[in-house]
Amino acid sequence: MKIRNVFVSNSSSSSFVILGVKSDKELFNIEENGDRDFIKTEAGLKIVSLYIESRKVYYVNGYLIADGDSSDFPSKEIDNIPEKIKDIAKTLNVEENEIKIITGERAC
Repeated sequence: MKIRNVFVSNSSSSSFVILGVKSDKELFNIEENGDRDFIKTEAGLKIVSLYIESRKVYYVNGYLIADGDSSDFPSKEIDNIPEKIKDIAKTLNVEENEIKIITGERAC
């Protein structure tokens, strides 16, 4: 039996893992950020905002740990989680206890 331990993706969806928060809106303004689709924290983490449309429309804002949509960025090591949580919370202006590991699927 083969076991697949990577994200499975097709042309219409992509899996992700983010250290961040769910919200009914983007927690930063991409328009004000120029042509990039992320902002950087003081520690240099790239914070993204993913638009999710399922039974309910929402955003996932945070540090992208893994994304099945990009061969350039399939996954990354994560260490110092308490420090990353503080940095993300400060950047997104949320409480540290709101930061969670969020997994899901989004349309591509």
